[in-house]
Amino acid sequence: MTFVYITDEHQSIMRPLSPVPYRADSKEVYHIKYDLVIQNGLVLSPDLNPSPIQTDVAVSGGKIDAVQEHIETGSAMVLDASGLLVTPGLVDFHAHFFRGGTPMGLDPSAYPPTGVTAAVDAGSAGIGSFPLFFETALLAPSVTARAFLNLAPEGLISFPYHEENINPKFFPRQEILDCCKTYREQILGLKIRISEEIAQSSATESLRALEGALSIAEEAGLPLCVHMPGFTGSLEALVSLLRPGDIFCHCYTHRNGILQNGRIAEIVWKARERRVLFDLASSRVHICHTVARQAIAEGFLPDFISGDFTTFTFANPPSYNMPTLISRMVSLGMELGEAIARSTLLPARVMGMEGRIGTLRPGADADIAMFNMDHGPFRFEDIHGDCSTTDLLLRPAATIKSGQLVFRADSERES
Repeated sequence: MTFVYITDEHQSIMRPLSPVPYRADSKEVYHIKYDLVIQNGLVLSPDLNPSPIQTDVAVSGGKIDAVQEHIETGSAMVLDASGLLVTPGLVDFHAHFFRGGTPMGLDPSAYPPTGVTAAVDAGSAGIGSFPLFFETALLAPSVTARAFLNLAPEGLISFPYHEENINPKFFPRQEILDCCKTYREQILGLKIRISEEIAQSSATESLRALEGALSIAEEAGLPLCVHMPGFTGSLEALVSLLRPGDIFCHCYTHRNGILQNGRIAEIVWKARERRVLFDLASSRVHICHTVARQAIAEGFLPDFISGDFTTFTFANPPSYNMPTLISRMVSLGMELGEAIARSTLLPARVMGMEGRIGTLRPGADADIAMFNMDHGPFRFEDIHGDCSTTDLLLRPAATIKSGQLVFRADSERES
């Protein structure tokens, strides 16, 4: 069984920018004919530099070609990014975008105007609808898309009207394994939701359902993504079952979450040492500011900043979209560079796409996001009425997907 692991939490995931210009090849700059040049932006690519630096980015043939100062533009399209933050295209690692296949499915075309160029669906489809999901959503051109397969064969087709059935005796084991093989390039892992209300409606128990899910995931050689808020059983019992590469979703929830006696539980720290992954997946209700502040203060950051966006929550308070969610995490104490890394580099790594997306390193796909950095103060409120404030709000300015300008908020910046 082979999983992709996040680097050790105690090792830096960001290295200083080299003084040597980054180039996709050895040709001299003035011999290159670029398609697009982004000038004077505050560039932040977590694998290259931990904080923004003013420089240019050149694009050729849908790929990043150069990141350096004073790039000669020639006949290229030029975008003036003065004062703008320039990052790799954002990755929403936990979303639901089976539009037309589930009542809550977000249209993937809503993503590029928010700087998102890649997304992972967190179990909208089970085996009953995955072929349709593949054709209608995973092949959509607006984002690079991957998915987790729901162990319930019906997936989330009936949500929010009633819950899926997570009783393990109804998991079609062989059909799930066959589906994972057929769509091995698209399926990152399996998904189960084990909240008490879902287990009760399925005539089972949270941890019994989890054990059944893990058995299939083990045979498939895939990680398991676990929605856990409000599960029945102990945190120790749940976390001890998770394997390296498995994903603990909604890690800043207030419902049976990661805190014990007001601090990160020791069993949770040990799970991170075993390389269990932790996903923010904020949604509207799955982030508690009290939990988030304490976790960030202790240095327990989520491996992924993700929105759990649906048609019900996208563009609505309190999370709105990925750049707003990143700003919210900054308001709770996270450094901007760390927040960007958890929205680009780290999810790309687990998607098996490190070096292709989530970076501005030359040779990568030219998926680029540009943001205005508005100065506040701005206030964010969770569902408990707890407010946090920040002086920074990221507001989308432009998005480039595979070298093509697919969104621009200010047409005057093009020359």
